[in-house]
Amino acid sequence: MTLHTVLFEGPAPALAVIVDAVQRRAGIPLSVHESRPDDADGLHEFHARLAFAAAPDAPIEVYAYRPGAVKAFSEKLFPDGAFPPLTDSVEGIREPHGAQAVYVRGYVGQEPTLWYATIVALEALGGRPEPDVGDDERRMFGALVSERDLVARHRKLKRAGWWAAAVAAPFVLVLVPLTLLWSGITMPWHVWRTYRAYRAFRPKGTRSKT
Repeated sequence: MTLHTVLFEGPAPALAVIVDAVQRRAGIPLSVHESRPDDADGLHEFHARLAFAAAPDAPIEVYAYRPGAVKAFSEKLFPDGAFPPLTDSVEGIREPHGAQAVYVRGYVGQEPTLWYATIVALEALGGRPEPDVGDDERRMFGALVSERDLVARHRKLKRAGWWAAAVAAPFVLVLVPLTLLWSGITMPWHVWRTYRAYRAFRPKGTRSKT
């Protein structure tokens, strides 16, 4: 998974405002699947999956937590304040007071047009991307794009993926059997070395039953 955070000094924009900004930025309609109230965990301000209508199989997640909700939830779990060591890395727990972050989540290898269009649109609404977006990504993916070009980008990425898989497949077919063969050859030696280590450190006066 990949994650980008866009921090707002005050309240984050509503989901409808974000969707409108992304559509205007990219110039292509979006399909939106928002979590229903009975699906929510009580922590989120909003949570939705966005996808271009022309590429519905490549969605991203866009969501925000209610201010202070994650911290309050953690304090209920650990009322004595003895938080586990990794608590500081919990998503949403360290948002600055008065600020609210919007999180954009996708996956590695995803066609990045929607990803960058969303981040640049959130920045235009007053957010601060963390980390920042490079100039090349802004020019290539953060501007208007036609549905035809978008579909071509997705097809190009899929073709590249198939080529990469075709190139890697012969190596996998060779390396896996070789690895298994090598493991079978060396296994007796590993077993013998483990047995010798056991005998060397076995307490005196004990005898093996084998």
